[in-house]
Amino acid sequence: EAFDVMAYRGGDGISANGEATIENGRAKNIIIGGKPVDPEKTYRIATIDYLANGGDYMESLTRGKVVATSERVINEDLTDYLRHEMKGKKLNPSNKQRMHN
Repeated sequence: EAFDVMAYRGGDGISANGEATIENGRAKNIIIGGKPVDPEKTYRIATIDYLANGGDYMESLTRGKVVATSERVINEDLTDYLRHEMKGKKLNPSNKQRMHN
């Protein structure tokens, strides 16, 4: 359902672990971790509170089980990652479109 919401908007940014095509405003051929989505499998996702609480039409995320939270603001985590994990390394972002027609 969350992928369909993203597809309806024309494709949102998703992690490098996922990919989907968009057909008639719906997500199709959803791949996670190199494999097609298994409707019988449980998946873990990381997101911000706003989306996890159903914001931006992501009501489907409210049905998930919260397994961890952070009191930190996401930009603090990102800044720490860049300072410590990427220190001295060149950023090489991908421009691959992961949700596409």
